[in-house]
Amino acid sequence: MQPKFTLPFVLLSVLAAIGFTVQWVHGQNRVHQLVIATGSKEGEYYAFAEALATVVSRHHPKIKITVKETAGAS
Repeated sequence: MQPKFTLPFVLLSVLAAIGFTVQWVHGQNRVHQLVIATGSKEGEYYAFAEALATVVSRHHPKIKITVKETAGAS
């Protein structure tokens, strides 16, 4: 490689490594949020969604599931 291309190549490589590192750290600290819309609170779908949210939060603390009650099917 010619000497005049070496310095720009090294600088570009260092900048790319810094960019990938920042992106990786951001991804490691990210909390994913999911909203599940179900029927009424008395229904089976609501109970299932609540149970799912509980299990997911125990095993994957960076995933937060919120269960929302809806009017259900009309």
